[in-house]
Amino acid sequence: MEKKEIEETEVITINKKSLKTAGKIVFCIYVLIFSVFMIVTQSIQTTRINELNNKFNSLAMGSNTVQAETDTLQISAMTYYKDYELTNSSDIDQIGQNGDYMIYFHSDTCHYCLEANVFLNQYITLGYQNNVPIYFATTEKASALFDDERFKVESTPTMFYYSKADNSYTSYVGSEEIFTLLDELVTNSK
Repeated sequence: MEKKEIEETEVITINKKSLKTAGKIVFCIYVLIFSVFMIVTQSIQTTRINELNNKFNSLAMGSNTVQAETDTLQISAMTYYKDYELTNSSDIDQIGQNGDYMIYFHSDTCHYCLEANVFLNQYITLGYQNNVPIYFATTEKASALFDDERFKVESTPTMFYYSKADNSYTSYVGSEEIFTLLDELVTNSK
């Protein structure tokens, strides 16, 4: 009989306890990374909100007046949303005759929309919507507007600024660009 030589190989054995421990470690790392992400995001959002509040407050008449107006106008901001909600394209044709305006495309489940909502709420609460009104289109109630040839919204939040002088729309995508737009409008309204 002929003897065959067997190659030596290493066999790695993984037992259930080792696998569970590795899974727990990976899960803990994931939770840690997610927590750091959320803390950083919250910090950035708080900083932006404070910047916008400071800008709004510095442009308002007086600090006592601003606080009183803010307290009473918080309720009217919610009413404003309902009164300026768009559901179809024919709504847009009617509002374009009055002058410049903005259309805010958003979703109720979008994290970045929630951030942008805070900026919009401040803009409305302090009365700047009287200069350039904001109309609202949600994915839940105005899905046809998202596909309208004028917009073709690909992500939320997206703000479209309509200039009557140019008869054109300019888009601002993401809460940071929306913040910048509102900041410019507030600064230019002096």
